[in-house]
Amino acid sequence: MINPTFAVAHENALFIGLDNYVTPHRVNQAWLDQQLAANPRPHVFAFGHEPAFAVRHSDCLDDYPAARDAFLASLTDAGCYDGDLDGDGDVDLSDLSLLLAHFGTSCS
Repeated sequence: MINPTFAVAHENALFIGLDNYVTPHRVNQAWLDQQLAANPRPHVFAFGHEPAFAVRHSDCLDDYPAARDAFLASLTDAGCYDGDLDGDGDVDLSDLSLLLAHFGTSCS
């Protein structure tokens, strides 16, 4: 299985896509910390599929609250803010599509 976790820098922003399934309901925190520490850009956008809290899903990052809290703290410390642009309870590719559309581009 290919790990779809990635980071892409574009102009003044870093985009981070997180796979929550290589280790179920967790992110690769060590890798994320490295990416955030090495990033000089003022804008960071991180997204994944699973919600951080169990609202409409019982299987999510909420299964491991200490790991989830460390993940959220690392994003907050890096200047990230909630990116649920479409209001569906998670931050994923549909949110990235809305963001890119705002700047006149697309995910394709």
